[in-house]
Amino acid sequence: MRYSVRSESAVFLGHTRPLGPGEVAIVRIGRGFSEGGHALTIDAEGCVGWSVKTRRVTLAKPSPDHGWLASD
Repeated sequence: MRYSVRSESAVFLGHTRPLGPGEVAIVRIGRGFSEGGHALTIDAEGCVGWSVKTRRVTLAKPSPDHGWLASD
């Protein structure tokens, strides 16, 4: 399975390498975002169906997680 990430305006930001069961990956989305919350869409590539989840990502957040936080 491979996942792709798109911005609120459906701009392609990146994708994972092909992942096996239980594997995780980080998608680098670049620095062209303003500070604050942004809605991203994560899709399973090659899968027929709708996106099942939209995630809110906070950028430039001063915390021990080094600037990113994904939450439901």
